[in-house]
Amino acid sequence: MKTPFVLQPNWQQMSADDLLRYLERARLEFGDRVLFVLNRQNHRHVQKLLRKIKKSGRNLPVTVRIERAS
Repeated sequence: MKTPFVLQPNWQQMSADDLLRYLERARLEFGDRVLFVLNRQNHRHVQKLLRKIKKSGRNLPVTVRIERAS
């Protein structure tokens, strides 16, 4: 079993393209599912980026699940 892919990127400075590259790297390392556990501010930003990616017609390389840290 592989170790979880744990990085602390600067979510607030990440663009939609950066997020796509990050997800592709996660897919290559660990498979087709990604779970983000984020604080409220980062949670909102990542959701915005995911909507932007979907609106532009690009497909996500992985299945993404986002949870808010309590």
